Amino acid sequence: MKDPFPYRRSFTLTKLLVVVALIALLLALLMPSLKLARDQAKGVICINNLRQCGLAARLYIGECDGFLFQYHYDNATAVSTVWWQQMQRTGYLSTSNVVACPSWPPFQVSTNQWIGYGIRRDIPNEYWALSDTPVAIAYSIRTIKVRSPADFFVYGDSIGGRSDLGNLNLQGTIAEVWGTWNGNFHLRHAGKANLWFLDGHVEAAGAQRIVEAVLKDGNVTIKAALQNGARVQIYP
Repeated sequence: MKDPFPYRRSFTLTKLLVVVALIALLLALLMPSLKLARDQAKGVICINNLRQCGLAARLYIGECDGFLFQYHYDNATAVSTVWWQQMQRTGYLSTSNVVACPSWPPFQVSTNQWIGYGIRRDIPNEYWALSDTPVAIAYSIRTIKVRSPADFFVYGDSIGGRSDLGNLNLQGTIAEVWGTWNGNFHLRHAGKANLWFLDGHVEAAGAQRIVEAVLKDGNVTIKAALQNGARVQIYP
């Protein structure tokens, strides 16, 4: 009588270990590509966010005689209003979801205050529009004075903060001059920072492009932060 269970080749432990090793190897090879794809996707979202912020800024400029709000600080209440809060309050931005980069989660500084994209702070005096009273101080950019809008960035990836204004809820103000209270460009997208320029375009700017743009408006020290947050001087 024939055996009803003829010999079949078994799947040995050695073969199982080989398969597991091959899967692990494939995953190791794919993970960098998957991370790169994920980072690129976040970079695209960041650019789209800045475009929406920029569109709000263009509308604001058009209806405010060429002035673009930066921030307002009330000395009596110690409450600050930053650029994106003003854009929301005046109806130019319908949501705050677009004011932070997905590659660098927003930081909560208080119950209702979050850190978002930075706004350019250090600019030539002729570009400033300053309203200073004993009660409050307010800053705006006089955009009609800007000599080269295609090289004048306004919003973008930054890191740091302004401790002199307490809980000013910015993810660092973009500034060229290094200081303990200045925010810095954050080169978080493969060594570049996404920036919105006054002419309406968004650009992934590396260190050289940042230096070229800044030097259009004067010779200053420029520092930035690498992707991991380490500060570096990029000019001079």
